[in-house]
Amino acid sequence: MERSLLIKTILGAVAGAIALYLTLFHLADVDEVLRALQRADVAWILAAGACEVLWFAACVEGWKKTFEPLGGRPSRRQLFLMYCVKLMVNNLISLARVLGDAIRVYYGIRLGWSAATVIPTIVADIVLGNAGYLAVILLGCAIVWCCTEVSPYLIAANGVGAVAVAGLWALFASERTCHEAYESVRDLVEALVRRVGYSVGTVDELVDSTVQLFRSKEARLALLQYTVGWAARVLRLYCVTWAVWPTASPLIPLVMSVAIRGSAVVSVSPGGLGIVEGLTTGVLTVLEADPSRVMAALLLDRLYSFVIPVALGAVSVPVLERYVGRG
Repeated sequence: MERSLLIKTILGAVAGAIALYLTLFHLADVDEVLRALQRADVAWILAAGACEVLWFAACVEGWKKTFEPLGGRPSRRQLFLMYCVKLMVNNLISLARVLGDAIRVYYGIRLGWSAATVIPTIVADIVLGNAGYLAVILLGCAIVWCCTEVSPYLIAANGVGAVAVAGLWALFASERTCHEAYESVRDLVEALVRRVGYSVGTVDELVDSTVQLFRSKEARLALLQYTVGWAARVLRLYCVTWAVWPTASPLIPLVMSVAIRGSAVVSVSPGGLGIVEGLTTGVLTVLEADPSRVMAALLLDRLYSFVIPVALGAVSVPVLERYVGRG
């Protein structure tokens, strides 16, 4: 299985590199892209960094909030480190994004949390995080729909995502459907937890914790925090756009945010690199946007969406190991 995943990741990276080449040298003008990056406004770049800090803080706080109904009080530092490792893995192996969350289970249990606590909080983090993201994106979709001729299929894809997330929330808030969901992946969860040397406990324990969490007021408060965090991420896109394109219409970063979300779903390259840029730049031609400026903004955004998370994740692994060693 590991070999198959490695081959798919390599092939995905090749596909992403080809897409990036075609976008830079055919759809856009690489010289114009480089010039735009060289002239980028440092103040806007720093503002984008502030938005990224707010996103991290909101997501970590949202995840921390999900521990409260279960009596957990993890440290923000440990949660931040685990989030960084998750993002690194998800960026490098985008075809198996569940690995990032499996690693969070791995470290959570090694840090002394019970499986019946850490697994439901990670499930909640995934569902509530996506709900917050889609709330922001759907607002953007509504504005885009009113102001442009962007394909309704792109907007519909995000709408379907919102319905799916709402369905997941209802699923995990019901004892019957939650039990069925855990039973369907029981072998996978038990194999993962057994590797750490612990027992996952009974499915009933996981179900009780998960249902309690999803029915709690803390889940709704966490959703609010995630929504604020993802709004900050959309603002980050505004900052990087105006850094390289001061006269850009406020509508352009909105369309970019919707297009990035839609193209990331079909991307096979690590972190969507190359494919997301190509599809998003293509979508922006509907607004008659300058493809070179769009590409410059997307490459600058990669500093925050790919380079920094991977670097932080690499640094976080040895720090987490030291925490585990102390325990």
